[in-house]
Amino acid sequence: MTVTVTVAVTRLPGLLADVVREAFADDPLVRVDPLRHADRDGIDAAIERQTPDVVIVGVPAGSTDAGLPCDLLLRHRDLVVLTLSTDARSAWMCELRPSARPIREVSPAGLREVVHAMLDGRPRS
Repeated sequence: MTVTVTVAVTRLPGLLADVVREAFADDPLVRVDPLRHADRDGIDAAIERQTPDVVIVGVPAGSTDAGLPCDLLLRHRDLVVLTLSTDARSAWMCELRPSARPIREVSPAGLREVVHAMLDGRPRS
């Protein structure tokens, strides 16, 4: 049984959308489709209708706003969202992924170690 991944693209300039399609043109495991009617019906309705595995969303060049992918993930928890700047200079992969790891040492020191490791992985504001 072959599992295919459906990638939907939206808000990308035509040439950049073509580059994304070409990137997967010879990959039998990936199908790239436009996210149809996202402008007319809204991106959420389009995602619900097409049920892609991945959505690649064009964002303005230089944008640092993580609101769109985070909002989409909260409403479509199984989705992977890739944001791609319209100048093709930056891209982000956003996903919700449960993570369970054993704590090596169940003790005050072990708890501190886990909390500090979590803090070390987060960006500082």
